[in-house]
Amino acid sequence: MKSSVLASELIEGGLSPEHLAGTKRAGQRFLLNAAANTAFTASNAVANLWLTSFLIAHLGMAVYGMVPLVASLTALFAVLTLSLDTALSRFLVLEVERGDDRAANEVFNTALFGLAGILLALTPVVIALVLAFPMLFSTPAGFELDARMLFALVALASFVTVLGSSFSVSPFIYSQFVPIN
Repeated sequence: MKSSVLASELIEGGLSPEHLAGTKRAGQRFLLNAAANTAFTASNAVANLWLTSFLIAHLGMAVYGMVPLVASLTALFAVLTLSLDTALSRFLVLEVERGDDRAANEVFNTALFGLAGILLALTPVVIALVLAFPMLFSTPAGFELDARMLFALVALASFVTVLGSSFSVSPFIYSQFVPIN
């Protein structure tokens, strides 16, 4: 009884039943996303606790030391990704709110191909770092090739993440709660 009174008060106040239904769907999507993020965070914590002890036991402390080193380099790419997503979101929201789809497409494509160009320009630098990795960082004897491969694959994954992050802006702009985990 109370909920029907509240609904009728909201409708009288200018909110349509369609708006109320949309709000309910958004709330359900929010709960789904929150549950997915909670499960993802919990499973990551458990996996990381297990994986750390497993790697130290099987690789040794010296070789395992390369993992946090390379992970810190990945964190630098995460900062880059966040800053680029924020800039793209700002300009894309402006064009979408104006209703100018052509300008929104130009902003998105400029960002996407600009990122691709930047990553292409960084490729020779990454290749040089891969080749010089054992000389720049203390690498246990016999693991030089492994260290190079680890750095190269993490750099490749970071490049893919930076380039793919442009596509995560659209759900944000349209206020969609999308489970991403």
